[in-house]
Amino acid sequence: MKTLRKIIIWIIVIIAILVIIAFLLPKSYQVERSITINADKEIIFDFICDLDKWEEWTVWNTDMDSTVVYETIGICEDSAIQRWSGEILGNGELVVTKLVPYEQFSYDLSFEDGKYTSKGNLFIEPEGDGYIVTWTDEGDLGYNPIARYYGLMMDKWIGPDFEKGLTNLKERCESMPDYPDFEIAEIETQPAIAIKDIIESSKIGENLEKFYGELMKYCSMRKANVTGPPYAIYYEWDPDGNTVMEAGIPVDKELTGKGIIKSKTTPGGKVVKVIHHGAYCDTYTIYETMEKYIKLNKLEIAGAPWEIYITCPTTEPDTAKWETIIVFPIK
Repeated sequence: MKTLRKIIIWIIVIIAILVIIAFLLPKSYQVERSITINADKEIIFDFICDLDKWEEWTVWNTDMDSTVVYETIGICEDSAIQRWSGEILGNGELVVTKLVPYEQFSYDLSFEDGKYTSKGNLFIEPEGDGYIVTWTDEGDLGYNPIARYYGLMMDKWIGPDFEKGLTNLKERCESMPDYPDFEIAEIETQPAIAIKDIIESSKIGENLEKFYGELMKYCSMRKANVTGPPYAIYYEWDPDGNTVMEAGIPVDKELTGKGIIKSKTTPGGKVVKVIHHGAYCDTYTIYETMEKYIKLNKLEIAGAPWEIYITCPTTEPDTAKWETIIVFPIK
């Protein structure tokens, strides 16, 4: 009986010592890793701020947990949210708390319905010809003595995942083409004639060719001169359905129009524009990037985008040489 009592006393003493030691341990933890990426800062920030792209470079993806399901609300904006649920990754939520375009991305992280929380940051800073990306995560361990012991292991547990994620981010960013050179400008309007119609999205090319042919024929009949490249405004676009569009050409005088050919002015005003070199089918990523650029720079889209076709595909068969100006009107 005395032996059992001594054992119990020693257990209590050991527990007491461990608890006392725990309260002497740091009440918070921080994990930090960095890597240098030789790519445009805009490309780096795009992969970071777009939560849908985290699966492409972080280790917490379907390769780790094939059952995980994601829900994302918002893209590259304050208060954007990503939630997930999976057998291995459990359930959690990431909420964006601060965005400094091309410099900082901060977020709050919670797991198991808020039982575990932390705060994370990704910083982008110039480093030689590239940028150093620093990823941090920190959390408050409170007064739970067990949590404080876990805090001693957080760097060893989370650090390797940060390192692998940053390495993946570096590989993805450095494999991307250069970021487009966006320009904010004012475009003046001028007289034009145009045809507006609803067409199958899969037949945009052949319809544009037909519309421009009809417009050129009308110009010739009315002895008007074409004063610039043709354009097309895309009011609605459904890749699997129909597109509402307007195909037009600028002219040197006002024309009355006839039938489906209407008197118009070319679109203009304050815009964001970019020059795209390549096939028309490659413009999707340009549109996606432009919309993020507009949002990150606190601008507001003010109407339908349009394209100006500098190169005529009927005279230049090499799609790599096609030049198209993509334009978004802004306020």
